[in-house]
Amino acid sequence: MSPPRWSPDGRWIAAAAHGPTGDWASLVFDAASGAQRRLRPTQRLGSMSVPVWSSDGRDLLYVQTAAQGGQSGRLVRQRFTGGDTATLLRLFAPGPGLDAAGRGRMVGDTAVVRQNLREYTPEGGAFESPRWLTRGFSEDDEPVYSQDGGEIVFTSNRGGNRDLWALSIGSGTLRRLTDHPAEDRDPHVTRSGRILWASNRTGAFEVWMAEADGRSPRQVTHGGTHARHPVATPDEAWILYTTLDPDRGGVWKIRSDGSEPMRLTPGNAALADVSPDGRLMLLVEQRPPHVILIVVHLDDMKLVPFEVALRGSTARQEGPDESEYVPGCARLMPNGRALAFVDEDEYGRRGVWIRDLTPAGGGATGRRPLVGFAPDTQTECFAISPDGRRVALALKEVSRHLVLIDGIGGMGR
Repeated sequence: MSPPRWSPDGRWIAAAAHGPTGDWASLVFDAASGAQRRLRPTQRLGSMSVPVWSSDGRDLLYVQTAAQGGQSGRLVRQRFTGGDTATLLRLFAPGPGLDAAGRGRMVGDTAVVRQNLREYTPEGGAFESPRWLTRGFSEDDEPVYSQDGGEIVFTSNRGGNRDLWALSIGSGTLRRLTDHPAEDRDPHVTRSGRILWASNRTGAFEVWMAEADGRSPRQVTHGGTHARHPVATPDEAWILYTTLDPDRGGVWKIRSDGSEPMRLTPGNAALADVSPDGRLMLLVEQRPPHVILIVVHLDDMKLVPFEVALRGSTARQEGPDESEYVPGCARLMPNGRALAFVDEDEYGRRGVWIRDLTPAGGGATGRRPLVGFAPDTQTECFAISPDGRRVALALKEVSRHLVLIDGIGGMGR
């Protein structure tokens, strides 16, 4: 719940609250009786600032974004009686803070978020020599190398929607692979060069497949189970994916033609990766309050005597409409003898760690830092080139500012 705001007459207290189903609303309390009213926005939103009363107490004003983590939003006026809304101003990169600063004036904060891809190559035994692959104000995320290492496929909102893009590492040429108003996430490149991803263009997230250039897209899963993070086995006989449906959750596999769906692991395990030889599967398992990386043999689902407990809060699961599950990006190394994963160091900086697949040294021991851990950026996800000699990081940078907005109409008399 956000900080509270008193109405001008002292009768009401308003605050923004995030409901259990993922929706935001303004909660208004009668200061005398404690009775509660809920004012829901007329448009579903991803985030909401603290609500502020107009000077006459007839309206609540707040900033909302249309998607979680969105970089654009609007200043909304909502009638206390009736709940009707009106957009007063379009805003860029709104933050959660907002307050009145006189008639027609408001003060707020902005959070300018940019997320770009940066590649590191080995130098002197460590991954150094970084170079930016993308550099702008879009959110470029979820990189994965092509099989020959010449391209990176990633997700980006640079075109207005979150779609799949391909970047030539040699020339810097960008190609748009998908173009749809829905969310396209979780890219994976198969051994033959086809692309897999998850899209909610049918309502729930499902697994899709297309040719390397994005042509001939087709839906693979049809269960309405919020299928995410698809990975093909090396022989492409099966596609593995995570299902977020509460009744059918876990890791599943399915034929590329959409036949023979089968659940491999029930419960709260999520798929992170499959080894290059197809023998091992890396899973992320939530054991509150911990998040654990485990490895199983794909043929019989038996556990490898090995696990890693993540230090940081690198997993989150939101409401079913978002189906956003971020399990602390983890990958099996191309040699199949180690895994790499995103986690925090002792200073709270996020970077990529590496850990050998040996039974000894579970938990935080046995790990060693690989790349990242910069004080001014946050590692969100990463990719390892097929030869293991390059690492591409999706790095988030956040800068915050205070802004004064003047001349706003409709703020009361």
